[in-house]
Amino acid sequence: DTPDTPDKKYDSKSVYIDGYKDGRFKPDKDMSRAEVAKVLAYALTSGFDEEEYTNNFRDVDEKAWYSNILGYMKEINAIEGYPDGKYNPDKAVTRAEFAKIISKIDGLKESKNNKFKDVDNNHWAKKYIESVAEKGYIIGYPDGSFKADNEITRAEVVAIVNRLLGKQLKSYKDKKDLKVFKDMNKEHWAYWDIIAATNK
Repeated sequence: DTPDTPDKKYDSKSVYIDGYKDGRFKPDKDMSRAEVAKVLAYALTSGFDEEEYTNNFRDVDEKAWYSNILGYMKEINAIEGYPDGKYNPDKAVTRAEFAKIISKIDGLKESKNNKFKDVDNNHWAKKYIESVAEKGYIIGYPDGSFKADNEITRAEVVAIVNRLLGKQLKSYKDKKDLKVFKDMNKEHWAYWDIIAATNK
């Protein structure tokens, strides 16, 4: 399926994530709610951090590295806190939660299709999962499942965000002097997604 053209104009050249100081990318590592917000903030606009944003999450200190990021993401209605007023920045993000965030960023598109055998009609995130799947941003597993409650990995995040941005992975295959990571090789399913996310 060909993804719908997003209404918004995203920067497909953006570098929005990096590896670790030890030269690894850690593709299978999960991501916290603060880390996901940072990735998406940099993916959506390179200039968001030139302004100051405020947030009213009870558990986010204004001096925290992610405070301004969460303020920006809340302002564009991409994230929300919990009923108790907290954001829980260190909590790992599930695939269902990430689908909801992407759906809110790109505009919810209601779908009547049930693409995944393990997402029933009563699942709280069904409309978000089906929306991003309809646009081609999220792909399930070969067995037809989505595994909504699994914690999303760094590799999965960049694959989804690259589709949202419209990054052309093949354009990186002939480039020279690309940043690479010592724990990645071309046999990894997300190798070129990670290269595209970390290189201009």
